Amino acid sequence: MNRRRNPTARAWLPLRIQTPRGVLSFIGTTTVFGTPVDITLAELAIESFFPADAATGELLREAAADAARHTDA
Repeated sequence: MNRRRNPTARAWLPLRIQTPRGVLSFIGTTTVFGTPVDITLAELAIESFFPADAATGELLREAAADAARHTDA
């Protein structure tokens, strides 16, 4: 069987959000804590999103700086 890999195929799908500042592109990860015998940590999951490209990282830094200036006033 001949299985050629698709060079454009990805193992992740970015989340893209259109904002007034431009398009923000994120990748996400989910971490699940706990074990079947540890009832206190059952069903605890944290979903995190990270910038998928340099432009998104820069837009987020700019937005954080703008927010910091507004809260200091």
